[in-house]
Amino acid sequence: MPYKARLKTGEPRKRAKPGYAVTNAHEYNESLKRRGQLSLYCPDGDLKALFINDTPYQKGVSGQSRTYSDAYLELIFIFYRLFGWGMRQITGHMHEFWALRGLDIGVPSFGLLSERFRTLEVQVKQGCARVAERLRNGEAISLIVDSSGMNFGRASEWHRQKYGRDASQTPWRKMHLSIDPEMNVHHIAITEENVSDEAGLNAMLAVDANVDCVIADGAYYSIA
Repeated sequence: MPYKARLKTGEPRKRAKPGYAVTNAHEYNESLKRRGQLSLYCPDGDLKALFINDTPYQKGVSGQSRTYSDAYLELIFIFYRLFGWGMRQITGHMHEFWALRGLDIGVPSFGLLSERFRTLEVQVKQGCARVAERLRNGEAISLIVDSSGMNFGRASEWHRQKYGRDASQTPWRKMHLSIDPEMNVHHIAITEENVSDEAGLNAMLAVDANVDCVIADGAYYSIA
């Protein structure tokens, strides 16, 4: 009998509910502690030069180049998503992170992080050992390609609280995704909603593997 129905009738369980007890408390506690340990291994050399461009202005070149490299932004983005903090919190964390290690490395402002995170292309790599072994052996894989729209409803709520009315347009983005039959993600891209499936297909097929078959729906038939 289902759990909720049994609660209404008061009928006892047919089988006793299994109980579990930790038999290796010390090892269990140590494993829980290790979950919170975070180590960052940086390459040898001038770390500041890898992250920060000291000469954003160059003579004879129009405009300003980016001060902070994409690699640095990806590192901050990992901390940002890992801890689920806000922009201001992650900037404070990175300031203290470098200060405790005696490194004089600047940190982008939260406004700059917000702008750069929007255009940051984070490489998604699958971690399945079986698929990784197949790729190392040069075996071909099949790809399943599709796209889906994403509605950012919080923007409407923010607009309603600030202006007292609903937003005329709710922000939308489009997610293009390619996976294999074993549900390993090989590529993902977030674009504007007006980017068609056809335009996003080439990026989804740009994977570091031999592809023998591509499975897609009718939106991609015009390409074939």
